[in-house]
Amino acid sequence: TYRVLPRPELQRLETRMVARRSLEVRIGGAVALSLRKAGSILMSVRCTFTRNSLEALLNGVGLELTRWVSDDLDQYAVGVCVPMRREG
Repeated sequence: TYRVLPRPELQRLETRMVARRSLEVRIGGAVALSLRKAGSILMSVRCTFTRNSLEALLNGVGLELTRWVSDDLDQYAVGVCVPMRREG
């Protein structure tokens, strides 16, 4: 079973796979994963960004936003980023 969890404080949605019963997943004879009933695994994260929040995130990892194009309603956008220019 899948469960979608809104995480508004992180501006994202998380999709988790939830075990209907206890299970063990084996790969090559070794236990790769054990889950109890109702245990879950994070499967995907859908993030939403504003231009400002994206710029702050990119700056933290040495990238800069060089172009931002949005639709007329400002619901969707495409951003282009590049490594920050080093001065000196």
